[in-house]
Parts: sequence; C-alpha cells; structure tokens
Amino acid sequence: MSPYSVENYDLMVERLAETNNLGGAKEEVIKQFQLETMIRLLEEKPAGYDFVFSIRKEDGIRYKQVNVLWGGENHRMVCLVQADVTDMLTAERQTKKALEGALTVAEEANRAKSDFLSAMSHDIRTPMNAIMGMTALATAHLDDRERVSDCLRKISVSSKHLMSLINDILDMSKIERSKITLNRMKIFLPDLIEQMSAMMAPQAREASLRFEIEAKGVRHNYFYGDSLRISQILINLLSNAIKFTPEGGAVHCLVEELDPADDPLCARYRFTISDTGIGMSEELLTHIFEPFARSRNARYVEGTGLGLSITKGLVDLMKGEISVESRAYQGTTFRVELECEYLGAELDARTDAGEARPPASEHTEIFAGRCFLVAEDNAINSEILCELLQMYGAKAVVKTDGAQTVRAFQEAAPGAFDAILLDIQMPVMNGYEAARAIRGMKRADAGIVPIIAMTANAFAEDIQASIDAGMDAHVAKPIDLEVLNATFLRLLGKNRTAEQ
Repeated sequence: MSPYSVENYDLMVERLAETNNLGGAKEEVIKQFQLETMIRLLEEKPAGYDFVFSIRKEDGIRYKQVNVLWGGENHRMVCLVQADVTDMLTAERQTKKALEGALTVAEEANRAKSDFLSAMSHDIRTPMNAIMGMTALATAHLDDRERVSDCLRKISVSSKHLMSLINDILDMSKIERSKITLNRMKIFLPDLIEQMSAMMAPQAREASLRFEIEAKGVRHNYFYGDSLRISQILINLLSNAIKFTPEGGAVHCLVEELDPADDPLCARYRFTISDTGIGMSEELLTHIFEPFARSRNARYVEGTGLGLSITKGLVDLMKGEISVESRAYQGTTFRVELECEYLGAELDARTDAGEARPPASEHTEIFAGRCFLVAEDNAINSEILCELLQMYGAKAVVKTDGAQTVRAFQEAAPGAFDAILLDIQMPVMNGYEAARAIRGMKRADAGIVPIIAMTANAFAEDIQASIDAGMDAHVAKPIDLEVLNATFLRLLGKNRTAEQ
C-alpha cells in the first residue's frame, strides 16, 4: 500500500479529531498524535511504542491501536501503523472479568476457611479444655469419690459434645460431595417419636424448659425410610430449639400425616418444631441454611453452625421440604415434610391391636462366653475395648499388627473366634490386607466369621474400602459403645440364627 500523504500534518490531526467521535478523550488523542509528542516518546523508547484510542460509531465503540516507530536509521521519518483491536480487547476484558470473578470466589473461600478454622478452634478447644481440666481435677482428688464421679460425668458430656462437632464436620463434607446414601428400612412411627422424647426430654428438663412431643391424625404408623437420618434431622432441630430457648420457655414438636403430594402409595408426614426462644432476624433467615450461619444473640452457645446446613442437605436428599418462620425474641418454628412409602393399612391395624409391634432388641447376654480377636496397635485403645468386652462376659485376644492377627486366626481352631475387630492403620499389614488374607483362607469359618473395621477414617470411601476388603461392618473411632453394641447384636445375632 502506498503511504497516505498530506502536506499539513497538524491540520490532518485536527480533522481526525473532528470527523471521529472521540468522546471526552479528544484532547488526549490529539496530543498523542502530535509530532512533538511522538518524537519525545521515541527518543525515550527507540524501539517504538503504542497507544490505544476509542471511536464511537453506530454499531458501538471501536478501539484503535496505533504503533509508533522510527521509519529509518537516520530518524528523519516517523511511521504510524493502525489496527482495530476491538475484538482483542473485548476478549481480554472478558478474561480479566473471569479472573476477577475467580479471585473473588477464591478470596471468599479463603475467608470461609479462615472463619471455619477460627470457629472450629474455639468450639473444639472448649470441650477439650473441659476434658483436660476435669482429668487434672480428678487426679488431684482421687480420695474424694464424689468429686471424681462429678469430674468423670463432665468429661463424658464434653467428650460427647466433641464427638458431635467432628460428626457434623464429616456429615457436611459427605453431603457436599454427595456421598451420603439413604437406607431403606421399616420404621414404626410411635417408636421414632418415643425415642425422640426419651433423648430430648432430659435435655429440656436440665434447661428448665417445658417440652412436649405429640402426634395427630396419623393414619399409617409404618413406613419405609432411613431411621438414622430422619432422627438426625429431628434431633438437630429439637437440639437447636432447646439450646436457643431461655430458661422457663417451651419447646413443642407436632407430628402429623398429610395427604400425599405425588404418589398415592406414599404417606406424607409433617414434623413441626416450635419454641419460644430468642428467634432470628429477617437478615439471618435468608442465610439460615448456609454453613456457619449463626445469630449474634447466639454467640455464647456452643456449636459448629453446621447443624441446619446438614439438616437441609438431608431433607433435600429425601426429596422433602423444610421451611422456617421466626422473629427476633419471639421464637422459631421449623416445618419438615417428608413423603415416604407406607406398608399398608392392614399392618397398621394389627399394630394398633398390639400384634405387630417390632420385637425388642436382644439383651447384652449375647456377649457372654464369646471370644473376640482384636487387632489394635494402640495400647490404650485395646485396653478400653478389652475392658468393655469383659464387662459383658466376653474374652479378647489382642494382637498389635495385621500379620499377627492373620497368624492367630490361622493357628486357632475353627470357630475359636466369634468375631474379629480390625484396626485399619497397623504396622506390617494393615486392616484391609489382614481382612483379605483371612477371607482367602481355605477353612470353614474364614468366609463367615464377622469382621468389623475399627478406624478413625469415617468417610464414605473408607467404609466402602472396608466392605470391598471383605469386612461386615465399620465402626468409627472413638468407639461409641451404643454403636458397637448394635453392630455386635446385628452380626452375632445373625451367626446365632445360622448356628441354630
């Protein structure tokens, strides 16, 4: 292309400014095009430089980039090259906006992590301080039986609170990763209500609250669902109601049956938990189901701030609905609606007549005379477990690594051990390897002896890994005696039936 030639360069620059809509940057653009400006900048940057200006046109704003460089070695000519960079700048702006958005998300995540660690540091240290302090006091007053007993009771309460904090964190993680799966089991609603009352009534009495739980209009007492998760939902809501209701207040739980919304073979149950507590502001209500959302009025109440997030996640998992009504200092009402498959009216009729109520759990006599092979490399943990088993009349053979455990089972007579309790993280051979080795033995009891995993790894993938290795059950550490009892009763009960 031939160069564009004009006699008067300054006049051309003025016409450029007049014929193009340069907006408020007109004077700046004229200055950039002036020969004096270009020569001065080229002396500072002999390799050349560029600048960008915008022109407003009918189809929008267009961006022009001008590269300025010397046109010869003797520097007696200045060369200008113009290019339209609108599309390039638009792409850059979009990329920049995306990066800014990503940065904002990262900063929010970092703040959330910091808030989480700060909250956890406080909430975990509180019961830990109580446990350590009460242990020191009990040691200092060994001759005072009443004082030691009081310290042990407070240690037990603090331990359970610490365990609930850890469980909340694990549950929230599993819900966020969609790792929770629901069980399908037969549930007897009056039993569920009775269990809730038995668990929550003492807490309400201790807090000097009036507590009532009742059922109205229930036509189907039996239905299928996940009893553990439904109980968890109700316990979370009832525990909050009790925690955030001042002394002298009231907590009420109403269980009703509604008409099904979708499936006529399902029963729809509504659980309404109301209290006369401190209530919530309108601002908090909009964030109440988000992790760590807490009222300023509740800053002295211990907890992770995850309970309602977990509850919402479980209700959503069950395809149910949860709603809340509250006003500051005027109490709160939560409503949970779950639609579950029922077992049929004829079963409910027999139940009402007292013929079909689920059988009571077996007593702990099932442990008497049993012998357990225990694999545990921690001396304190094995001592606690052996003492617990001995309390129920059972014996324990303890091994400190997986290889010793496999050898002990191999050398024992068939049927010598009623169950095997395996720690996962052990030296020489871990629990998974030990379980596979035992299941692979060519002897009659190798395939049927109950093997229970005992581990601090409590995520869904850890439980699945235990099952894949041939184990029958998974009990998370620290060991909850009630969970361990229920597991033994289920597995040993099956074995007893098979033996008969």
